Amino acid sequence: MLEEVDRWSLNWSVVLFIADCHDLSAAVVKFSLFDFLV
Repeated sequence: MLEEVDRWSLNWSVVLFIADCHDLSAAVVKFSLFDFLV
């Protein structure tokens, strides 16, 4: 049971980490595009 919980929390950590990185890279792309347009 404990292993199952650990696996779930690990998966969630990875998913959230990837989501954060995706948001960050998307923000960087938007800012660089904005700078380029301006």
